[in-house]
Amino acid sequence: MEEETYIDNNNVDQDSNGDGSDIEQDFSSDEEYDSSSSEDEYDPDPHRVIQRQLRNDDPTLTKLQIQYGSYIQESNLIYSPGTWEREGEAIGRNTHLKELEIADPCWINEDELELFFQGLSDNRSIGKLSFKAVTLTGGEPFYILFPFFEYNNNLETLEIEYCHIDDDGYEHLFSALAKSCSLKKLTISPGIEGCTDTDLYDEEVLAKSLLRHVNLITLNLEGNCMGNRGCITMTSFVCDTRTILSTLNLEGNNIGDEGVKYLTDALSKTSTQLKYLYLAYNDNITSVGWKHICDLLRKPDIGLEGLSMSELSNEVMLDLASSPGCHMLKTLQICNTSHTDISCPAWKGLFGLLRSPTSVLEDLSLRGNELTGESTGCLTSALANNSTLRSLDLSCCRNITTAGWDALSDCLRNPKSELETLNIQWSLYNDNGEATALLADALASNRKLKNLLTGFSRRGIYSDKMRPLFQILCKEESIMATYQSNHYIQNLGVLSSYETTSHLELNKNTDKAEVARQKIIDVHFSNFNVKPVIDMQPFIDMDIGIIPHAIAWIAKGSNNQYNWRNEFYRYFVRNMPSLFDIKGRTKTDQAKRQETKN
Repeated sequence: MEEETYIDNNNVDQDSNGDGSDIEQDFSSDEEYDSSSSEDEYDPDPHRVIQRQLRNDDPTLTKLQIQYGSYIQESNLIYSPGTWEREGEAIGRNTHLKELEIADPCWINEDELELFFQGLSDNRSIGKLSFKAVTLTGGEPFYILFPFFEYNNNLETLEIEYCHIDDDGYEHLFSALAKSCSLKKLTISPGIEGCTDTDLYDEEVLAKSLLRHVNLITLNLEGNCMGNRGCITMTSFVCDTRTILSTLNLEGNNIGDEGVKYLTDALSKTSTQLKYLYLAYNDNITSVGWKHICDLLRKPDIGLEGLSMSELSNEVMLDLASSPGCHMLKTLQICNTSHTDISCPAWKGLFGLLRSPTSVLEDLSLRGNELTGESTGCLTSALANNSTLRSLDLSCCRNITTAGWDALSDCLRNPKSELETLNIQWSLYNDNGEATALLADALASNRKLKNLLTGFSRRGIYSDKMRPLFQILCKEESIMATYQSNHYIQNLGVLSSYETTSHLELNKNTDKAEVARQKIIDVHFSNFNVKPVIDMQPFIDMDIGIIPHAIAWIAKGSNNQYNWRNEFYRYFVRNMPSLFDIKGRTKTDQAKRQETKN
């Protein structure tokens, strides 16, 4: 085996004889170097790879997503016809799988799904099970899974979202829940859009099945249309002295003022562990109901750290901002007030939370609000000296003016800003390009923001508008410009080119110097029209004294599916022979040795 030649900034390994003969031998061949020759053989079919990992109980396979469609890593896809029974059995025998998500399996019939669940019911390692957009009717799926719920003591999280479940399905689901004793997080949510005027299930049966789960920390029942009766039932569960529930999500449940009053009265009189209460998108809650929430925040030692509300009036907004408990919130969501006339003074009162030196607010959502340039300016002014806010949601705020985006850009330029996530999805819909240009200019020097959620479009609606934001990830004008690109943003929340996606992936590396190095190599030292992909032109134009440092800097790591250093050295020496003249140097050395002997 050839000895690997290693070069770094300060040291160049010498060949074994000290005369260049080893290097001459390595690079004297005229054959094209094939980087794939050193690669291990692999199966190009990702489905078979996953299947083999499952059946071999591979300890590296801990998460698995089974989903129809392309918006998922292909290595986590299984949809081979006729294999569902075997896949279920493999998962059932697996002892290393920790998370399993089954999403939208519209290509599988009911019988195959039941065979899959029969195998799954034997699993005892999965700690998180998710069903998303799955048809679970007839009661059979959850009935089959009884052993899984009863004997899998590792199961801590169950998510059932956007699924179609009939009465029998809910009955067996609640029976299955009653058998489990390890759940800490439970989500049963058809989504707010799925809410109708009819109850989906009997809330009392659900509450009784939940009483077994004394360690339940998070309960998400968003979009279940429970109404006031359901809210009262859930209040009895939340305030039970045996429960330690910390998060309760009752958004989009047709709850009205009566249900809110019952809930707030109970919480004010009972010592509970509840920290996060989400009640937004309950259109039947009027100002009367929201005032009950404000009154609750005035109670001493109420302990709420997170709250979501919607459709607030000026009066309620000012009342909320003056509540002592509001200043102790870490998460606050004020959604969908766009049809109400919220004045700038009301927004100023709310944003006063951010000005307070004792502010602990980390997550602020103003989704779907009527934010103008003036109110956005009030927000960014309040953020000028804030160092606690990590996430700001301004999605669906379509009336933000150019002046508002300019003010927001100033906030992103502020070195005191600690924002890591900014959500502006569907807020740029009417932008003519000025807003994205302002944001791109601000983010060029921002070192904190990781997630800029701009919107999602399969048809490329945002392609032209988003170009300034794509370009800041890797500026190509010069090596220094690439070095000074943004190496922190990891998510733009929009479909983009392969290059942009690869830059976002690179930015996930915490070693930003290495990120910059990889981008510089890709842009300035790679030529994808030849193999290996190394562009020699920058070296030809480079001062000879800089070349050794450039070689060491470029080749100091290994990447891709081959040894980058070996390939780089081989190609470099072959294409820059004037710098090495190995044969001539070897003959001169031999002549000198002969003279010494004589």
